[in-house]
Amino acid sequence: MRGGSGCDCRQKPSSIAPRSARQRGSNGHTRGARLLVAAYDDPLGVTAAFNKNLLVRLNRELGANFNLDDFAHRAVWDAAESRVEMHLESLRAQRVSIPGSGCEVVFAAGESIWTESS
Repeated sequence: MRGGSGCDCRQKPSSIAPRSARQRGSNGHTRGARLLVAAYDDPLGVTAAFNKNLLVRLNRELGANFNLDDFAHRAVWDAAESRVEMHLESLRAQRVSIPGSGCEVVFAAGESIWTESS
């Protein structure tokens, strides 16, 4: 994700705890990883809807023009960090404006927004 107009969309809030202070959710075993990914990629799409709600809020609160159909929810296991990550993957090359933050973001097809770790 590349920001334009002088905005850095990769800035992390200062409230994020350092790695040593984060809780670990799993022991990293393959079976546990599969279960965790399945839980965050549930067949009813509850987590996907929750994840895409971030785009809805950006549209509503900052005047962004995200098209929800152009992003797919992905739950991914990161074995090195022993965590599940939630991503919103761009399904096509696109440019999104976020007027309320002065940003314009260019996405390549397959590029993702990392929205959460658990």
